Amino acid sequence: MREPALLALGLAEGQKGSKLSLFGQYFGSVMPKVLFQMVGGNKVIAGAVLKGNSDTSLRVIVPKKLSSGDYTVAVGNMAGISSTITFTVND
Repeated sequence: MREPALLALGLAEGQKGSKLSLFGQYFGSVMPKVLFQMVGGNKVIAGAVLKGNSDTSLRVIVPKKLSSGDYTVAVGNMAGISSTITFTVND
């Protein structure tokens, strides 16, 4: 297993509870985690990963716990955590 590589998000912004597509490599066959962290903050919240994903794409529900603002998004598996891409949460 290799560390995941997050290459793109399906959307640059969206609402809490919406579905977000992520694209990259090495997400793994075991359910990966998608992590949201507010830019400048230290609390990390995991999104609910939906079934039917592949090694190069997955879908997640943007957590309803998030407040409006910019978040870094990363994918984690048993080998490590990817680099991040910024996603904006709107009300």
